Amino acid sequence: MKTTLLALLLSVLGVAAQERYVTLAQPSFFDNQNLQRLATNTLEIVSGETAHLVSLLNGDSGNCSLYVEKDGARVHVRTSTRDAFYVPRDPLVVNGPARLLVVGRGGMATLKITPDQYPPDRTVVVPGGPGGATVTMECSTNLVNWVPATSGVYTNLPGVKFFRIKLDRIQP
Repeated sequence: MKTTLLALLLSVLGVAAQERYVTLAQPSFFDNQNLQRLATNTLEIVSGETAHLVSLLNGDSGNCSLYVEKDGARVHVRTSTRDAFYVPRDPLVVNGPARLLVVGRGGMATLKITPDQYPPDRTVVVPGGPGGATVTMECSTNLVNWVPATSGVYTNLPGVKFFRIKLDRIQP
């Protein structure tokens, strides 16, 4: 929750989080009773994130599959070829929110997770003409109490400081 809130605040400010790489793996040493405890084969991406398939490694069974769960549907995206290591020629791109799942003993998939540049639900346009908006930057140390902030350099802070942009529409 805190990570999602921080990512949301950073995206509102236009500070894009850096891309990250995640490897999903289905252990080869599992039994059905311990599958949930041992498996690191799922990843959930949130709204405002995109997953790109980088590579897929066949496991012990020689057949590693990638599934995407999105909008209530589960889609089988890729079954590996006979090659032990697969790098897609055509990009597989999944926009969040979605859940990705690797199935196949010993199989692994590496994904690049990137933030959307301009999440449509986090963008505000102030149209030309009469009316407009008052835009204020605010900061907080606890995400509850907010005070006006000025743009500038913030260094050597005694603790964490959160920032947000507040917009109040002006009616003509």
